[in-house]
Amino acid sequence: MKVFTLMGQCFALSLLLFLSDVHADGNNFPQPTDFSLTGHDARIKNIPIMVLFSSVHCDYCKFIKEEFLNPMIKSGDYFDKVIIKVVEDDEADEVIDFNKTTIDSGNFSDRYNIIFTPTIVFINSDGVEVTERIVGLGNIEYFGGFLDEAIDSAQIKINSTVAGITE
Repeated sequence: MKVFTLMGQCFALSLLLFLSDVHADGNNFPQPTDFSLTGHDARIKNIPIMVLFSSVHCDYCKFIKEEFLNPMIKSGDYFDKVIIKVVEDDEADEVIDFNKTTIDSGNFSDRYNIIFTPTIVFINSDGVEVTERIVGLGNIEYFGGFLDEAIDSAQIKINSTVAGITE
């Protein structure tokens, strides 16, 4: 009987450790593998998707993940505002696109004409860019404000599209 209890505790601990890896920790953001599911979630919540196109050797990308995106995720303040994803465009990872086709992350980046990293795009549930992108880090003191403004702008665009208002 004690063996089963110990095995149950080990299983619970293993499950807890596995699930804790699913959340971003600043250095190990979960790679989006299925943008069709991400799009579905964004459609249900009626919120934009923010995608950081990053590079493994990009120090500015690491800084944005550690100093901005990770705190945004951990705070929970953005849960109902935006879905945050990171795509390492120099990796050969495969992603499932919004139309459910499998492509590598480099081709996914090419679709959005990503030339420099870091680049952050704000897209709707269909993968269409809805507001001005942020390229580079720029002024660190204002970067958080730029992110918030872009998220708000994307949300307004999505709400106006849902309401049938076009600009």
